[in-house]
Amino acid sequence: MPRRAADRFSGLPPAYSFVGDGEPFYAETVRYFEQLRAAGIPAELDVYHTDLHAFDMLEPSAALSGRQRANFMRTLPLRRPASSRRSLANKPF
Repeated sequence: MPRRAADRFSGLPPAYSFVGDGEPFYAETVRYFEQLRAAGIPAELDVYHTDLHAFDMLEPSAALSGRQRANFMRTLPLRRPASSRRSLANKPF
């Protein structure tokens, strides 16, 4: 990763997200998490076999949504306290 791109992500807190392997945002989400990791940011991405974006909100009682919630809750201890997070107010994206 070029230094400028790595600088773009420096100081960001650990990240977690999830995506369906058939949804419209799959490729860009995977690429973003690869960039975070390449910049040294702890980043965990769960990929689920579904075509639905926001499946956890569309079908909250589905077993897949329950697994997603459990995985999300598992990642909460990995996050830094708010006092150690850098402000992103002036960070260009």
